[in-house]
Amino acid sequence: KYGAYLRAVQSTYTRIPQRGEGVYVQLPAERLGKDRTDKVVAALKTWQSLGYVLHASSGCVKRMEAGGLTGVTTLEHKIAPGEMRLNSPAVLALREGKLKLLVELSGSEDNSEYVLRRAGIDFA
Repeated sequence: KYGAYLRAVQSTYTRIPQRGEGVYVQLPAERLGKDRTDKVVAALKTWQSLGYVLHASSGCVKRMEAGGLTGVTTLEHKIAPGEMRLNSPAVLALREGKLKLLVELSGSEDNSEYVLRRAGIDFA
């Protein structure tokens, strides 16, 4: 069913994380509707059953738990005023190789979310 997609991803030399590796997930913004979040949480349950170690911000973890997904590690991505933009715990985990994939679905145009997406491109 997904063979063509998998071949397309492999042709880009995108590395698919292995069992036991970290994945950071940013859920769709609440303004986009509960239906989107429910679909993502259902997919994440499958990912977790495949052995991925899921990480998310505290707000996303609460929403995941409300959807029945437990065992997600809290890892914040907050940039304090005046702080270097690549120093949030989530970005540091990407830089250190602890996270192998970033799934940022928030739909936010906020600069801090841009920094997270950019770090995912540069370091994951």
